[in-house]
Amino acid sequence: MQTKGKDDEIKEIKKGEKFMEKKFFKCKICGDVHFGAAGPEICPTCKQKNAYDEISKDAAGKDLKFSVENKIAVEKIAPESSKLGLPAKR
Repeated sequence: MQTKGKDDEIKEIKKGEKFMEKKFFKCKICGDVHFGAAGPEICPTCKQKNAYDEISKDAAGKDLKFSVENKIAVEKIAPESSKLGLPAKR
């Protein structure tokens, strides 16, 4: 019986790491961005099934930057409502 050597163990670990590489995925319906080994089966935002496509790191960065900028703008316009998740009073 042959036992695995250290080199074989390292190769197995690297295969596992390659398999678990994280990527960016975006929901086709609502634009939610996910970072992981695969896109979620059901979008946590819009509840659509199998709606995620893989996107590039650059595309994800642009989408995430846009989301952060919009949140900052909302907080400047209506700080009390943005903390509660409620629309601003008119």
